[in-house]
Amino acid sequence: MSGCPCRLPESYRADNITFDSLEEIEINNFRGSREQENLVKFLLSRCNAETLKFLEIIMPYQFVSSKIKGVCEEIRSICHPNSNVKFNVMGDMGLEPFLF
Repeated sequence: MSGCPCRLPESYRADNITFDSLEEIEINNFRGSREQENLVKFLLSRCNAETLKFLEIIMPYQFVSSKIKGVCEEIRSICHPNSNVKFNVMGDMGLEPFLF
């Protein structure tokens, strides 16, 4: 939310690492909720687009739907073209690419 303290510049650090120095982001158990979508967008808005090299989002098989496809497409559209963006599904056979 707009009044959240996490939006203050001094909150853009975790364990002495600033968000704009992140090279990789991995998000597990992504279910495509509005809150999760907003978190990913928030992280991407605070990262240096040219520094971020890799984004991987892993979702459980049972939550793959047409709705999550739209969320993934939107996330991909805001990523820098040079970033390696992967959406994977965790199923019975292990990790598989999410095809959309």
